[in-house]
Amino acid sequence: MTRLLAVDGGGSKTAFSLRDGTGAELYASEKGGSNWHAVGEPAFRKVMEEAAAELLPYCPGGVIDTAAFALAGTDTAEDEERITVMLQEIFSKHGLSAGSLLVENDAFAVLKGLAHDEPGVLLISGTGAIAFAQDEAGTVIRAGGWGHRTGDGGGGRWMGMRVIDAVFRAADGREPATSLTGKVLAHLRMMSVDDLCNWVNGPAYSGHTAAGLTRELAEAAAEGDRTAIRLVDEAAEELAAMTEAAMRRLGLTGRTCPIHCTGGNLRHFDRLFGRLTEKLKASCPEADVIRAELAPIDVIAERAKHHYSRQNR
Repeated sequence: MTRLLAVDGGGSKTAFSLRDGTGAELYASEKGGSNWHAVGEPAFRKVMEEAAAELLPYCPGGVIDTAAFALAGTDTAEDEERITVMLQEIFSKHGLSAGSLLVENDAFAVLKGLAHDEPGVLLISGTGAIAFAQDEAGTVIRAGGWGHRTGDGGGGRWMGMRVIDAVFRAADGREPATSLTGKVLAHLRMMSVDDLCNWVNGPAYSGHTAAGLTRELAEAAAEGDRTAIRLVDEAAEELAAMTEAAMRRLGLTGRTCPIHCTGGNLRHFDRLFGRLTEKLKASCPEADVIRAELAPIDVIAERAKHHYSRQNR
């Protein structure tokens, strides 16, 4: 029986799904983050070790026909090579082997799972943000996604830090009062803006926790808070610019082309998706902006299945 493994690894969590050739799920789990640049190699190995040990009973002879690892932070050929070696070591240690082992950037893998070999664009806004575009020749380029320190405009961590900055500006009187202040302090269980300052600048600060403030941003914007509405528009502008840049470099602007939008922020943050759609339709009127209905893990499973089929024609 065919065994296909899909892995969706982000900065905050990693989803594992082992399926047979019909798509039936045999094993599923969710573990800690696996962006190895963000969490570090020991934490990455721990996540993969735990999953490998749990997978073995579901794989007769220890064989996985195709394993598709879609991992945030896998941005260069050196990243792919290093992670592939680590995964091979971990698989061998636990009695597993993979006929094909795909190690790819998470957005790249999702694009391939959605578009296969057709032109298309994928925009992801989760903890980070990145856009990929593919033309009919199969050429793939990316925009954004340069890392959690500088290049994830429109992603959750970026929005969270913009929210915190807005709270500080309101406290100074540089900007009007905002309901974000109370929402952020309540979410983080803090008593004052001074507590927030100490947390942001201290060792307990977490970018993943900051990314969680997108819920407060969405709530405040829905209630009509002007600061929150402005921040949502800025995030949509960042994401639209990222997408347009990828499309422009491949000559996809002005053509009928699907733009698949996914990641927690675009799947669940209605105002952000709505403003993004308006901006993209204004600059790329022929584009079809699609809110991806499938969870990324399901798309990655399709990527594994498509790759296995091509290898075994």
